[in-house]
Amino acid sequence: MYGNDFYYGYGRSDWGQNGSAPELFDEKEASKSISRCFLALTLISLITIALQFLFSLFYIIAANIAPGSGMTSALYSFINSQYYTWVMSLIPMYLIAFPISLLIILPVRHSAPRKRTLSLSYLIALVPVCYAAMYAGSLIGNIINLFFMGIKGGIIEDQLSELISSSDIWLTILVTVIIAPALEEIIFRKLLIDRLYRYGELFSILVSGIAFGIYHQNFYQFFYAAFIGLIFGYVYCKSGRVIYTILLHMILNFLGGALPMFVYDAQDRFVAATEDMRLFAENINSVLFYLSYIVFIISMVIAGLLLFALNIKKLRFEKPNMLIPPKDLARATFANVGMIMFLVLSAIMFALSIFM
Repeated sequence: MYGNDFYYGYGRSDWGQNGSAPELFDEKEASKSISRCFLALTLISLITIALQFLFSLFYIIAANIAPGSGMTSALYSFINSQYYTWVMSLIPMYLIAFPISLLIILPVRHSAPRKRTLSLSYLIALVPVCYAAMYAGSLIGNIINLFFMGIKGGIIEDQLSELISSSDIWLTILVTVIIAPALEEIIFRKLLIDRLYRYGELFSILVSGIAFGIYHQNFYQFFYAAFIGLIFGYVYCKSGRVIYTILLHMILNFLGGALPMFVYDAQDRFVAATEDMRLFAENINSVLFYLSYIVFIISMVIAGLLLFALNIKKLRFEKPNMLIPPKDLARATFANVGMIMFLVLSAIMFALSIFM
């Protein structure tokens, strides 16, 4: 028997609330559950990588086959279009890897947070907080990448940003604003947090949020994904409704991914006007639009930081319904096959994103 002071989430005053002590922690069972959760995430990555390799191989082969040589011109055009790139990204992950991972994670014992309704004002206030977190995370990620660029002696490509900037805006909205947020929130908030929740709210938020950042497998996205993952995890734990985090994720992806696409042309005109003042008058509408966008970004970041600072002391985390020795929980979390595979694969992908 451990001393009471060493139990995560409980002190002496928590004993005997209903005439009995809380449930004891089963390290072996916890390790098995956590392992299955992260094995599911690892399988999503492995299956996606393998299938994307096959799609890429098919592209390389098809690109060297002239239309009419066993391939219709329509198929040839499709393979060499942006749509094939999106198909290569979406089908392996969301239509194949994700359903397979469900077979691994769904049987894991789970307990969802209690359902509560959040006010509209609360949700609206969360938007600038999330935006500020995303902006801060992006800034940190870019600084880290600059460091690695110095070591590498070359540019580290942000492949997602390049794909988005070169794609049709409505296709980008469909994929990044609708499909991706819905499925990612189901995976990392509904499925993962529900299976970690009985070990404590704070634990489930931290693990799911950091895992969400690591899952992106590059430094451009790691920090901002982790930061907003922590916020989304808190919102889900306090509401028990994944629809809230899906909506927030959609809004954030629109603001951070789709909205800038409407600004590219105005940005180019603004730069041209600043370089040649004779162009200023004829581009005045674009200049004003771009300046309004910059003011909007700055206002959102400042508002988000202020709201977070004013409310950080109000954060509360419900205690787990069992006595958990911290060392045992740490061992159960990291000393299992699923977690080790997830971290090793992610480390490899991080390295490849930098040096390839």
